Amino acid sequence: MRARIAATALTLGLVGTALTACSGGGGDDADSGPGGTPSVTASVETRATAAEYAEAQTLYRGLADVLNQTNKRSAAYQDVVRNAWEDDPEGFRKAPRIVKAVRQQRDVAAKRDAALATLAAHPAMVDEELSAAYQAFQTQYAAAAAYQDGFDRSFPLFLAVGTACQRIFGVEVTAPAAFTAYAGTWLERHREAAAPCLKLSAGLAESENEDLARLSDRYARLVAQRRKAVVRLRDGASTPRQSLKAITKANRDFTRDYARLTRFSERLAALVPVAAYEAIAPILDDRVAE
Repeated sequence: MRARIAATALTLGLVGTALTACSGGGGDDADSGPGGTPSVTASVETRATAAEYAEAQTLYRGLADVLNQTNKRSAAYQDVVRNAWEDDPEGFRKAPRIVKAVRQQRDVAAKRDAALATLAAHPAMVDEELSAAYQAFQTQYAAAAAYQDGFDRSFPLFLAVGTACQRIFGVEVTAPAAFTAYAGTWLERHREAAAPCLKLSAGLAESENEDLARLSDRYARLVAQRRKAVVRLRDGASTPRQSLKAITKANRDFTRDYARLTRFSERLAALVPVAAYEAIAPILDDRVAE
């Protein structure tokens, strides 16, 4: 758990996205009957003005830059936190630079959300096709952003939990022949090692990142399983070898689940709505070219 943890940032693949520039076209004349009045049989679509479409297209193109800049800031923020953790695993969360970094990262996320909301509220969204495409993107992106934001906000705690919980594995077991007599001492040392782990990891349950939130229960289960294995030995319900085997299995199962729950970049990649973002471009291109 003291291993270097790779930066987890929302890589949308939007950098370098080709957005073909189109020259502005004419107005948005609808099919009409004699005298310019709408035909009874014509389907009347609500359209924005040419200027509004052009402005929306500019905002849309700028949004890619905002999102990618947010991603870069997220990776940089994680580097700051990780470096502080490596320098001072016990006290880094209270360091002024970390308190400031956490606050700044919240501000970065807020600016991103403001940019998304600005385009959502733009007059060009009166266009139903455009609005539907943007809403589809915004809904999917919200899930990815929530995962990223939750990770960033909980990242200092996640690292601190890893440091505290690593001590659990430092409670050594003895050879089977001597383990029965050592059981009581082991349980006391394990309790002392587990206490800070359980206290800190309980905070992960409040994380907005669903995988980090699940880690809270997983740490608690690890502690309980290890303790149960030795309690059974102390109470004469299992042999030393059975208890040692149970501890080994608990450790192995935790390692497997920890690896699964910390595939952050992989999980994030599955949430990234690149296709939904790119689906907006041709609609705007068509409207601006009309």
